[in-house]
Amino acid sequence: MKMKETDLFKRHNVLLSRRNKEDMDALKQKISLYTGEKVDVSSMVRGMIRYMSEHPETLSELSTIVEKERGYRYKEQVEQWLEEGVSKEDIKKQLGVYRL
Repeated sequence: MKMKETDLFKRHNVLLSRRNKEDMDALKQKISLYTGEKVDVSSMVRGMIRYMSEHPETLSELSTIVEKERGYRYKEQVEQWLEEGVSKEDIKKQLGVYRL
């Protein structure tokens, strides 16, 4: 019987800004250089989760970054800028988002 990756792992949707996507692609390239193999997003994320689980001392530093990346923080900032009259194009550039 031939198995697919989707038979082993549960799919999750993750919302990323353009800047997040660019950072992720750069990390994939660097990790691929270290491993000597092309790394996909799924294996990179699984590896990061495993690393953080095995190294809980990294979580305090990570938690400050995660808190800043919560979606509602972006939403609040965008709403404030729109009220101030900032153009959608300027907001897109500032946040690195795909669409508004």
